[in-house]
Amino acid sequence: MKKITVLLFLISIFSCKEKFNPKEFKGTWIPLDKNSSYANLPSITFQNDTAYFEDIYSYNFSARYKIGRKSITWFLPKDTIENIFFFNKKDTTFILNDRNYIFYEGYSYGSNFIQYDLIDLDLSREISADSLLNSNKGFHIFKNKNDSLRLRINDRITTDFKLIPRFIFGTHHRNYDTIVIYLGKKLELKELIKAYKYLDYSNIKNSMLVTNFNIKSNTYNAFLDKFYFWDFQRNSFFDERIEIPNTFVNKRDKFLKKYNPKIIKINSKNDFEKINKIQKENNYLISINPDLSIKEYINLKEKLFKIDKNIRTEFDI
Repeated sequence: MKKITVLLFLISIFSCKEKFNPKEFKGTWIPLDKNSSYANLPSITFQNDTAYFEDIYSYNFSARYKIGRKSITWFLPKDTIENIFFFNKKDTTFILNDRNYIFYEGYSYGSNFIQYDLIDLDLSREISADSLLNSNKGFHIFKNKNDSLRLRINDRITTDFKLIPRFIFGTHHRNYDTIVIYLGKKLELKELIKAYKYLDYSNIKNSMLVTNFNIKSNTYNAFLDKFYFWDFQRNSFFDERIEIPNTFVNKRDKFLKKYNPKIIKINSKNDFEKINKIQKENNYLISINPDLSIKEYINLKEKLFKIDKNIRTEFDI
């Protein structure tokens, strides 16, 4: 009953005669929460018959749209979504369902808008945009139309992964911070490991891997990953002198001597059955072949995390 009352109130405020003409507004519409602060929803830029969305960590996508009398319809590649829509020209605001959007002139996409598809893995875990914002920072790894690897940091698209440490240290961070990484379609585990090397260089061991976004629920499919490199690996990654002190001591020989773990090599999905034989009284080191697909890698890590046992993993590189 309360929702119906609110809806009737909105209808009474916003005259249906006020038509929204995107060509009158060259800028971006920013979502607000109930306290009139920025909400963790994608902002929207209208250009001709296309709307461009951008989320809290600069993931962007586009959709064609059609405006009705009291609604707006989004035409996405895999779905069509209809939302309640009211426009107030006087205040330069509109309401999308129950959310207010305010107009910011000049904050919009230009010709540099680049869209890529996420890897689209159907993970068991869904998290909200608010939960994603709890992470320290986020960047993107994807492939362009020519299948060339690209890194996106904020609005910058580059091939230079050396920018990751500079990005991480742009603000204060702690060793236990989690960095959000959006994974593009066709991305390989080896390419993710390349980014992990630079995170390890920055003493970061945790990542939130984003594989999908649901615009209907404003939720993400994501996997919280923990990764490790041994000291000898870390020292061999880069030709230049490492200027950031390593705050973790990860000597493989000392680990083997201290824990005497059983080593399980995972070279393909066919080896996953080996982890079914893990016994609680033993220690284990899982050696992961970087030739696995990202889907296989996440599936393996999910299985390992469900086992009630502290297990160390390594990349066999």
